[in-house]
Amino acid sequence: MCQTWAWALRGNGKIGEEEYTAFLKRREEEYQNELREGLQQTLKDFDKNEDGKLEEEEIVQLLAATRNLRPKASFKPAFAELDSDNDGGLNVDELEFFLQHTPWNLLEEIPSSEMMS
Repeated sequence: MCQTWAWALRGNGKIGEEEYTAFLKRREEEYQNELREGLQQTLKDFDKNEDGKLEEEEIVQLLAATRNLRPKASFKPAFAELDSDNDGGLNVDELEFFLQHTPWNLLEEIPSSEMMS
């Protein structure tokens, strides 16, 4: 039997609703913590000026490095909307929203001919 579930068994070989709900809640909390840690690391990795946020040029670098994408000209107004606190960059919360709601229609693939240069 999987050790993940071993803690929940009541001795009758079954997992009750309360145990299952508690397990799912714990897994969701673990996922959210891992997501947050990953976002904080991404911010740290691409925040070249170390101001605690990703400015538009740093987002451009993030997209190029991780997705082989670059913004279209129409990205600038969308970036301004994503910057909900209007401080000129995306903090970890705004970055999470951006990654969950990526405006794909405002991005384009970087041609391989340009990647070599």
